[in-house]
This record gives sequence, structure tokens and C-alpha cells, in this order.
Amino acid sequence: MRDICPGDNLPVRARLWWKHTDGTTGYSAWKWDRNGCSDNGTNFGNVTRSGSDSISKVYLQVAVNFRPGQWVYDISPIRDNQYT
Repeated sequence: MRDICPGDNLPVRARLWWKHTDGTTGYSAWKWDRNGCSDNGTNFGNVTRSGSDSISKVYLQVAVNFRPGQWVYDISPIRDNQYT
């Protein structure tokens, strides 16, 4: 995951959500860009998951901190796993 930042210097956080083929869900830990980033973006690093349950769908949840305590959330389109 990478925050490409429009140079707004607003802190962001992101995490992945997934749905298993048995209907249960899971999510990764939040990855943070606490300093508001610079114009060249911030790399959140890799996201890994333990477990062997098959994943049928996944999406990215992103939150932007416009003011202290005011997070605005959005999610990406859900991606289907074509192999399940």
C-alpha cells in the first residue's frame, strides 16, 4: 500500500478487509502515515495474513484525518477472487 499524497499534509491510515469463502471476515492492522507525508508519498509496507482460509473478496479501507479526532473513511471497490 502506498499513500501518494496530494501534498495536503493530512495524516492517513489504511487497512485491508477480506471475506473468506465460508462467509467469515478478517482485516489487517491499520497502517499509518502519521506525519502527513510529503509530496513524494509514503510507503505503508507489505501486508501479510496468517491462516489458510480461502479469500473470496478483498477491499481497501482508507481514513483521512481532517482535524484532530475527525476521521473520514472510504472503501475501495470490492475485488472478487476469480479463483474461488
